[in-house]
Amino acid sequence: MTEQTATLVVGEWDTECSNCGISTSPQDTHHTRVPGPSRYPRTPRPCGARFTAIAKAPTANAIRTLQEIRPDLPIVEAPRRRRH
Repeated sequence: MTEQTATLVVGEWDTECSNCGISTSPQDTHHTRVPGPSRYPRTPRPCGARFTAIAKAPTANAIRTLQEIRPDLPIVEAPRRRRH
């Protein structure tokens, strides 16, 4: 079975998984939990993808540098946003 991978997309107020578009914690290596109160009608299930890169969300203005958040991940351009 092939491991799913994703980009950690950092916005001004939250961090999302590029694979499923659901919130995630920037410290997690895999999307295995949804932090904080849910903004979704039903509590979503995280997709389990392993984060292999980090990107700034297209709508984010000045935020902490991505390298400070996750120095272990390469910085890439944000992927197209998925719809929930």
